[in-house]
Amino acid sequence: MRLGRLEEATRRAPKKLDDAKGALSDKRGWITVGELKRLLDLLGLDYESVEKDIIAMGSPIGGVEIVNPRFPFDLATPSGARLVAAALGSGGGLWLDRHGLVRFYYRSEHPESVERIVEAARDVLGDLRPRVRRTRDEALVEFPFVVGDSLRRVGIPVEGEAAASPLDVVIRRVGGGIFDAWRRLEVGEGTTVTVRALTSGASTASRWEPGRCGAADTLR
Repeated sequence: MRLGRLEEATRRAPKKLDDAKGALSDKRGWITVGELKRLLDLLGLDYESVEKDIIAMGSPIGGVEIVNPRFPFDLATPSGARLVAAALGSGGGLWLDRHGLVRFYYRSEHPESVERIVEAARDVLGDLRPRVRRTRDEALVEFPFVVGDSLRRVGIPVEGEAAASPLDVVIRRVGGGIFDAWRRLEVGEGTTVTVRALTSGASTASRWEPGRCGAADTLR
């Protein structure tokens, strides 16, 4: 989110600046997607204006999950198709963790298969670091919440859910275009993001720290 755009918007409506400051108080550089949506609506800014300035995403329970997300998430690509196939195949699926968050997992006895799925997820969503657990016979990969949430929102069922022909649902929702997760705000309103702050023309993104480089900094 560029400081100049916010300053211009809030200078025309000082009360909106006070409201925005209140909305971002004590966020430590993080803001939920729902809060960011309301803030942009309040200031009359379009969602696309901050797409390139979102530098990290986390889950509703906190923590960095994806750095430099690749908005908009595009599942209508070879990498996206690989993710969908993995989630619907015998080696993968979606499950609810103990916090009630949707997670995507993939298991295989072939290391190259695991690496292909990890690279596909990075290609679609950004720099993520999944948890990999290895046994003598196979590797189990657990992906960040944003991956599972995105796959769930295009129609892939969570384990235990009844789903009639989920692949047909996914094809209809993804279609021949893209899964535009950010512009339709379909990454879940509780998902947290941190936004690049630009001050004095210098970007702080290269030395990103959750407590210093976030949406709140643009309003100081």
